[in-house]
Amino acid sequence: MLSWLFRRRRTQLLGMSLSPRWQQWVAANVWHWHVLDPTQRQRLSGLIHLFVNEKNFEGCDGMKVTPQVKVTIAAAACLLLLGFDDSYCFDQVRTILVYPRPTVQRNLRRSDGVVDESKWLSGMAQQGGPIVLSWRDVLMDSRDDQRTSHVVLHEFAHLIDGLDGAMEGVPPLPTERQKERWKEVARHELDDLRRCVRTGDSTCLAP
Repeated sequence: MLSWLFRRRRTQLLGMSLSPRWQQWVAANVWHWHVLDPTQRQRLSGLIHLFVNEKNFEGCDGMKVTPQVKVTIAAAACLLLLGFDDSYCFDQVRTILVYPRPTVQRNLRRSDGVVDESKWLSGMAQQGGPIVLSWRDVLMDSRDDQRTSHVVLHEFAHLIDGLDGAMEGVPPLPTERQKERWKEVARHELDDLRRCVRTGDSTCLAP
């Protein structure tokens, strides 16, 4: 019964449109909104409602989490879900910790097992833990279409990557052939990015 109610509620949220105020915030803070077609905008609108409804936002270091903060983060994160055709909405994370600016995180264990004593972070995603975001960086990255970094897309992409249980750079794909193809394309693009850096060519990604 609870499962049915949960699915029904999600379906209702996914069918909702943005209020004029919410749309104003998204249009002002997430530049990608202006290049989406009507179908993509409607899909994103429903995902924003689902995200805001299901996630717990907590302000840290004096950060006040307003409705605009929630809607902006939701809109940026859910851009990654426009290609999905189900109701998945980063289900493995429930809490978003929002700091006013980059914060120092201490004793972080890297993927290679080394522990960094302290590091300035604009965002962080950990398997099974909350997402950490710097509101200053969220706005800078989401408003400027010339930025080569995007903290929200970066951190939430880790969650999609980790759907198969490991954040190793390969998202869950149905066949080994597709996984190998993914690795091949990723290696090619990384090599191309490094070549551009060496030759001084412009890139759309931060090297």
